[in-house]
Amino acid sequence: RGKTERGKLRLNPAHVLATYVWPVHFISEEFKDPKQLPRGQYHLLLWREPDTLDVKFMEVNPLVASLIQRLERKQAKPAELLPAIARANALKASPEFLAEGRALLADLAAKKLFV
Repeated sequence: RGKTERGKLRLNPAHVLATYVWPVHFISEEFKDPKQLPRGQYHLLLWREPDTLDVKFMEVNPLVASLIQRLERKQAKPAELLPAIARANALKASPEFLAEGRALLADLAAKKLFV
């Protein structure tokens, strides 16, 4: 899907952000009765790890889902991305918010979600 622009984040192209009304990541032989499954909004981020080709997933909150959706639309510099996410979610881009956002981006990078 192209090159990563200098200083910008680009998502691993082998990713999917999916939203479910059931916690599909909890379903198992022991936990499969629909009456026991809490309905809600569950955001799952799935990706293929580029070195091993293993498929990984994690549940993310709506704020992280909005960050991923913004990066799906276009590459962004972290210094521009985090304040934009705060504004879009009616939050203040406080120093604490920005520090937590940078830590999140570092964690996502360590998980190979950026290329």
